[in-house]
Amino acid sequence: MRVRMAVMALSGLAMVAAGCGSDTTTSSTGTAAPKDFKIKSINPSTVYIEGQDTVTLTTENGCGKDKISVKVGDIPVTGVQGDATNNIYTFTAPAKDVTGETPVPVPVHVECSAPPDTSFVYGKKADDAVLNYDPKAEPAPTIKTPSPLGGDAHANGISVLAQMVVVFTRAVDPATVTKDTFGITGITGTISHEADNKTFRFKPDQQLVYGTQYTCFVTTGVQSAKSHKALKPTIAPGNGTPAADRDSWTFTTRCEGCGNPWLGDISAAAGISSGGSYKLFSVTGQPTPVGEATNEQYKLQSGFIYATAPGAQQ
Repeated sequence: MRVRMAVMALSGLAMVAAGCGSDTTTSSTGTAAPKDFKIKSINPSTVYIEGQDTVTLTTENGCGKDKISVKVGDIPVTGVQGDATNNIYTFTAPAKDVTGETPVPVPVHVECSAPPDTSFVYGKKADDAVLNYDPKAEPAPTIKTPSPLGGDAHANGISVLAQMVVVFTRAVDPATVTKDTFGITGITGTISHEADNKTFRFKPDQQLVYGTQYTCFVTTGVQSAKSHKALKPTIAPGNGTPAADRDSWTFTTRCEGCGNPWLGDISAAAGISSGGSYKLFSVTGQPTPVGEATNEQYKLQSGFIYATAPGAQQ
């Protein structure tokens, strides 16, 4: 009798441990069958050896948000973002040393250290996939400012205090971004970049001339940070065919006295906050403010932030 009761007690404990939530299946004996942790998809399946590509991993069943770990080849990935509800996880592909010119498959190992809740029972807690690394990682620029002119929307032209800002699709080697490879034709200036080595700025040494057309350029002398691939030209004046050795685009500065008082070019919008107070500058482009405006007293128009403060000087 004691033996029979002990067997029944052990059987009950086994069923409690197995759980009976919706994430499990039930075997013919009535106990919960464990489910394997499996990768459903990985997108994109090909990334560049430079790293920085965002990869989305989808699993067939979930893992606790802080319980998932990813390794690409021999490199542990940090900063994995998880959406356990939808079984979707994102991470930044690390850079890899890959030789040759064709994509190389690199194993991706995903592991879940614990179930999302007590109702889930695992079989296998890990799975593997493949991420292809492509050595062809040419950087290409995306124009930020000043943008090429187009139609009446830019009739007033670009500020004479404009700076050239370019964001590259890949991190580039700062040593290759020089006055000969990056800037405004005929203008001297200072080149700086942000920590990501993707965003570069050219600040003219002197105020630009009113009502004048200028040409921005980025040549194939600019190279990617890791594999030193040359720039891939994608931009040409008038949306024509890009030159073989450079990207280039033109802009025209505003005429003297055109427009309303202004706060700055559109790039300054990142610094605007609710309840702020901002200096107004004359359309003559001089560095001396002519007044002030709050965040309710400006408007975005034609690539500029125009002040609309009553009585502001023109």
